[in-house]
Amino acid sequence: MKKIFTILLLCFIASISDAQTINLKAGTNIANQYPALVGVTQGGSIKKISGEALQRFHAGVSMDVRLTGSWFVRPELMYSGQGYHMHELIDFAGNTQAPAADFKLNYLNLPVHFVYRQPLSKPGNKKMELLIGVGPYAGFLVGGKYDSDGSGSRDVKIGDAADDEFNTFDAGVSGIVGFRINLFFFETGYRQGLTESGRLWAPSKNKVIHFGIGVSL
Repeated sequence: MKKIFTILLLCFIASISDAQTINLKAGTNIANQYPALVGVTQGGSIKKISGEALQRFHAGVSMDVRLTGSWFVRPELMYSGQGYHMHELIDFAGNTQAPAADFKLNYLNLPVHFVYRQPLSKPGNKKMELLIGVGPYAGFLVGGKYDSDGSGSRDVKIGDAADDEFNTFDAGVSGIVGFRINLFFFETGYRQGLTESGRLWAPSKNKVIHFGIGVSL
């Protein structure tokens, strides 16, 4: 995982001098890790875990480097607020195991999209483009908070130790669709984690829908 993150970071740095376009973007994440309902066995009792999406913020910079024609590679460096809301954790006898809580996680993500940019305007008119991209991403969890009305707030435990709650590294696939008019653009996309990001109560993977607006320089 560290090697993947390092390779994508080097790809981002190396593309700076060759970039045809530099893009600044910010927007909203709708993030989750757990599906609606998961049954797990822990300590001899079956419990149910219900996850709900959190709305968070993201901001970043990307660069478009032309490969050929309308095809570009777009490395991106992004702060991404992620996490999830966990409803009250109960066993099937109705006993409360943990209060409802928000897990607010802060990632540094490095997506690398292979992007097709399709012009939609004629020469001399406003420059309009449709873009579609797909590619891998790697993420580094730099911090996070556990917030609960029942037990207060604390930092989440990050690392590889047995009692840690979240893994440091994350990786998966990402897709984007966008529309640009002159220097300004709107973009939406989805990221699906392929590695285990959380280990609290049950293994979990990151799932993020994002919407953003930005400017191309």
